[in-house]
Amino acid sequence: MFGKVKHIVVIQSLKGERLTGQELYQDTIRRRIDFKGLDFTHNYHDVTSNCELKELLKQYADQASAYKDGIVIHLEMHGDHHLKGLYLSNGDLITWEELVDLFRIINIGTQNNLYITMGTCNGRYLYKGANLLQKSPYAAFISASKEVTNDQVFDDFTKLYETLLANGNLIDAYLELEKAGTEFFYKDSRTVTEEAIGNVMETLLGKANLKSQVINNMIKETERLTGKRFTPQEAEAVFKVAIINILEQQKSTFDFNNQ
Repeated sequence: MFGKVKHIVVIQSLKGERLTGQELYQDTIRRRIDFKGLDFTHNYHDVTSNCELKELLKQYADQASAYKDGIVIHLEMHGDHHLKGLYLSNGDLITWEELVDLFRIINIGTQNNLYITMGTCNGRYLYKGANLLQKSPYAAFISASKEVTNDQVFDDFTKLYETLLANGNLIDAYLELEKAGTEFFYKDSRTVTEEAIGNVMETLLGKANLKSQVINNMIKETERLTGKRFTPQEAEAVFKVAIINILEQQKSTFDFNNQ
């Protein structure tokens, strides 16, 4: 079932401020699971640097096949004001691309059952790290598109995880949070990818000048490499085949059956 979660991992990298990730883990996640004997595993990690975070995520990547019944990784750190990634407590930046590359390995191992929640500012821009023609790096993520306060992070994710622990489904838990009002938003990776591909296709197919430029460049490059000059009709046919191939390859990014 999409959204089902059995494993919860909290990763915090904060210094000199309210430790909201630790509070969330100790007061809500660990306490409820252990006290009520709930069928979840849970882990908490405090990291300080880009290197530590990468090594930790590599450990989860190595064990990813053990989390096929659904894992959520919750990040508590600061978002970059320039929207390039997240800051660790020692001042290191980890870029969206670095995160996505590591998440992708975990998601492949879990067969598209990795979920990300982000108690950060500007976490929404995680999508910028994705490569549209590689395997999806996560099933879905929950994040903010702007700056949020410590109280907003703690209050909203406490509600989210309380509901998750009650019903076992992250999507259902988010829908309950959304009803109450929140600055955090849910996005699944298929929607993110299809919107991005759609924007590219709209740009290529909807702007005659750009399409003509692409086809003319194709004619010139083919002639340079092979000595053969396509007619405009041949070049347009190749262009359409290339578009179809891109769409087919994009579909394969969500096929995890053979992983």
